[in-house]
Amino acid sequence: MDADSPGPQWTRVEMLPGEEPEDAVRRMQPPPLTFEEQLAVEVDIVREHFGREPRPIEMNALIRLVKRRNGITHQ
Repeated sequence: MDADSPGPQWTRVEMLPGEEPEDAVRRMQPPPLTFEEQLAVEVDIVREHFGREPRPIEMNALIRLVKRRNGITHQ
C-alpha cells in the first residue's frame, strides 16, 4: 500500500437483536465458492500466468488441489 492510498475501508455491521458479533460478521460474508467456481479461479490463474489453457496433467493437479483444499477425499 502506498502513502497516498486511503487505507482500509471499514463498514459498520448492523446487529440483529440478541445476535453475537461473530454471527453478525459471518452473516455479512459472501457465501463460499463452490468446487466449480474454485476450479475456475485456478484455471484463470494458469491462463493469466502462462497465457494458455492448462494441460490435462495440470488440470488433474488443479482438481486434486481444490479437492484437498475442500477436504474432499476418495473413500
